[in-house]
Amino acid sequence: MIELEGNDNSLTVLGQRESIFAAVRNLVENAIRVTPAGGAVRVCIGPETVVRVQDGGPGLTPGRLQELTQRLVRADHSSNEGAGLGLAIVDRIMTAHGGKLSSNFDARELELRFPTFR
Repeated sequence: MIELEGNDNSLTVLGQRESIFAAVRNLVENAIRVTPAGGAVRVCIGPETVVRVQDGGPGLTPGRLQELTQRLVRADHSSNEGAGLGLAIVDRIMTAHGGKLSSNFDARELELRFPTFR
């Protein structure tokens, strides 16, 4: 199950739509892969310019996330079809957009934080 949670305000970020979509899609696909059957993946929008993806997996420490953003490094739960580039691509997309990919281990979530333009 995938749950979507958001605030009353829409999320607006400046950037390349296809790249941002690819980053979010990658996190959701990874979350689905690590969540046990019957569990839920939650995509939380906001506050401000933040997208968080929570899953039922074991979580990633910030240090482990740092390792997994290196090219060709694969997590234990990764699929055999992938090339080990998913989180590395997400990290580069976020960097290119002036944002940041981070991990909250206790909440079992990864966060995409985009810059705020006012």
